[in-house]
Amino acid sequence: MVLQEAITDYFKSIRRLDAKTQKGYKQRMGVFYAWCKKQGIEQLESIKANIVTDFVENLRQNHKSSYHSKSEVSTHTTAGYVRCIKAFLSFCLDDETYSHYVSYDTLRRIKLPKREKYVIQVFTDKQLQALFAATQKEMNTHLRLRDQAILALLIDTGIRANELCTLTLEHTHLEIEDPYILVKGKGSKWREVGLGKHCRETLQKYVETWRANTEGNDTTFMGSQHFYPPKSPLRICRVDVAPEV
Repeated sequence: MVLQEAITDYFKSIRRLDAKTQKGYKQRMGVFYAWCKKQGIEQLESIKANIVTDFVENLRQNHKSSYHSKSEVSTHTTAGYVRCIKAFLSFCLDDETYSHYVSYDTLRRIKLPKREKYVIQVFTDKQLQALFAATQKEMNTHLRLRDQAILALLIDTGIRANELCTLTLEHTHLEIEDPYILVKGKGSKWREVGLGKHCRETLQKYVETWRANTEGNDTTFMGSQHFYPPKSPLRICRVDVAPEV
């Protein structure tokens, strides 16, 4: 069975996924297929655990990291490629057209590379103060208070940028007894995220001042395009502090 045909059908099967997720899978499988073709591997049944191992080694030796401080791709990147290949082979196992060309034993033998553990560097008090100070450079009171609420929410909850932008007033619960937001994250899964005292108070001040007469299904935060002329460039507040390494 031709490998390229199986990959094409696999791409059709993931259309229900988020567009960014699809793009990531297609990019990784594209790199894997190009390498296989270069090695003369064009049949689905030729994909074995040792082939995937050789591919990962090729990534380590011949692909550069997107980070200037690192010479080779990270273990997280190689693990992402292997995870994608395993997802593809799992699809083939469950598909009546391709199940005869892939074995469960092959899938079992493909192991994810051990990933290096990183210590995430958090903001210092000085950096946090600089971030909040930068909000005072906004053009009006609405934007200054909005930016403070956004910062407080991001720092307190760690939600994703898309979750922040799509947060609605009806999913923003600011009761003193149980403050929380309801966000829709990856995989279209909903989850509740609790709010700390400072975050709740800052967010409540913004909502009560500027979003009190707004429909519940509207976004909690207004975009900057509502405040700037259509053709003017978007202003960016400068934070006057160098990151600590």
